[in-house]
Amino acid sequence: MLVSIKKYLSAPAPSLSHLPIVEAVYYAAAVYAILVVMRPFGIDDENCVYSLLPYAAITYIGVILPYAIVRLFRPTYFDAAHWTNGRDILMLCIVVLCIAGGNISYLAATTGELSARMCIDMLWQTAAIAVGVSSIKLYRRNRLLQRNLHEAQQLNQQLQNIANQSTTTTDSATIVIEGTGKKDECCLAVDNLLYIESQRNYCRLVCADDEDHTSETTIRATLASVGEQLAEHENIVRVHRAFLVNLRKVEAVDGNSAGCRLKLCDGKIFVPVARSYASQIIERLRK
Repeated sequence: MLVSIKKYLSAPAPSLSHLPIVEAVYYAAAVYAILVVMRPFGIDDENCVYSLLPYAAITYIGVILPYAIVRLFRPTYFDAAHWTNGRDILMLCIVVLCIAGGNISYLAATTGELSARMCIDMLWQTAAIAVGVSSIKLYRRNRLLQRNLHEAQQLNQQLQNIANQSTTTTDSATIVIEGTGKKDECCLAVDNLLYIESQRNYCRLVCADDEDHTSETTIRATLASVGEQLAEHENIVRVHRAFLVNLRKVEAVDGNSAGCRLKLCDGKIFVPVARSYASQIIERLRK
């Protein structure tokens, strides 16, 4: 049981589809609609359409504030490569607590009353509404899972077709990749290249020999400039805004709710595939 829970919490989760400031608008609108229909917090008046607006505003602030604070102290916390179900659930709990705290403060200020019972009721009702809103998120996640599994199946089919071909081609060329600095360069055999990862102003080039022993070199260069130097090698393709991959080294493709991942080196390495590049990769593999 504990192993299953740990596995689920560590599994990749879909990153935010919008900026937090835009995501907060959706949540505020959804919460406002639920409040108008359900009328919780003891609200039962004809002007609830207006009296519930502050709660929508509190929801908006309660969503933005935690993301802003966490991003301030941990800028890489929300990176898609490290975003898991555990982090997603943790942020949801923090957001619910922030919204509940804002609702309690607002209700106490308007009524002049504050009690433990009121705080518990408010926290409970806020959590219940959050579950309702989260069902929309769960629906979106299931749709993403179905779509990504379909794309992974297509990619795996193309990889299998290539593996079944009677002859295989290799790229034995050796190339010198130049960086922006005078001494920034890397000499490598293209057929040994696994992938290239962008790290802000640098690129990390990861290679593997015939025994799958990996080595890496970091040069000061942009991924775009490195891609231009490798343009004549059709097997080196962009699969993500931060990754170039040698398609000849891809062994399989995994699909989950967070997207597709390319499997390399017997599953020791996984590279994410951005949605915008998936169709291009499928077409490239068909050639």
